[in-house]
Amino acid sequence: GQLWTWDVPLEGVEAEGFALAGTLPGHLKFALHDDGSFTGATDLGAQKLLLKSARLAAPEDLGEYSLHAGFDITDGKYAITQIVLRRVNLALLSAETELVGPQSEKPELGIHLGGIHFDAAAVKQRLLAVRQLPADVVEMLKRLGPGKVTVGDATLSAALDAIETSPLDTIRKNLVVSATVQNLGFIIPAETKLPPVENLSAQLRYSKGLLTVSQGTAKFGSSAVHDLVASANLGNGLEGADYKASVGVSADLGELYPAIARSLELYQVKNRDLLE
Repeated sequence: GQLWTWDVPLEGVEAEGFALAGTLPGHLKFALHDDGSFTGATDLGAQKLLLKSARLAAPEDLGEYSLHAGFDITDGKYAITQIVLRRVNLALLSAETELVGPQSEKPELGIHLGGIHFDAAAVKQRLLAVRQLPADVVEMLKRLGPGKVTVGDATLSAALDAIETSPLDTIRKNLVVSATVQNLGFIIPAETKLPPVENLSAQLRYSKGLLTVSQGTAKFGSSAVHDLVASANLGNGLEGADYKASVGVSADLGELYPAIARSLELYQVKNRDLLE
């Protein structure tokens, strides 16, 4: 069978004082097989999409989006495959997900995401347009400079009841994700007396509690960091995590002296007054 929809009004999608408005065209093609399985594919759109809120100076035009997905529903597995989210013709996200043993005592949920791109400057601009953000969030956003973050691959597989009862702990122990940071910049809080960080780039990987950083480079003022390699075991949380790191630094000690002196004072290092 096939089903078409057009000009369906988008209503009732609201969260934290924000609401989406627009129209939804769609096309669903499906087959119901002799064994009871249900397969097919769907293409959905979102046209004239507006984000409305009293916290925005004016409704924001989000453009047009489209979503393609296939599905395969059987007695032992519910799967949504070939998920691709696009804005106009630009792919924003690819994904697939499956629920294994949906009728069993312990169903397993698997999620795979890829191809996610963030432009720090664009995200910063959109968030700063929102009124009544917490002051610390606004301050953090103002310190953020340009740069790009790409999530190449993210996978989560865990028992459904564990995700429902302890989502953060389950994600920390089961998530596997890789990402790239490119030419990111930010201003360090003034009290540190450190110059702004520029051109921060690194390869990141998180695997079930183990965070690794490689190929890390950055500039801060006239100083540079290169060959940064680090790892941290976050399996039991951030508090008391085991970590190790190595890095090469070409440092302008004159420029960094105020920050060094502050650290020596903060930790009450003996004979710190002898350092010039």
